[in-house]
Amino acid sequence: MALPQQTVYSWASGRTQPSYENMDRLCDILDCAVGDLFEAEPVQQKLF
Repeated sequence: MALPQQTVYSWASGRTQPSYENMDRLCDILDCAVGDLFEAEPVQQKLF
């Protein structure tokens, strides 16, 4: 089940923060652990 685009936009813009349930869903989508979302190194740098 995908996350609504507006929900993700609200997180990215800082208006809201994801619930624990949505963090788990996000990690499923991104195939990562919750701890990976809090690393100091930006994800974009890891991809290159």
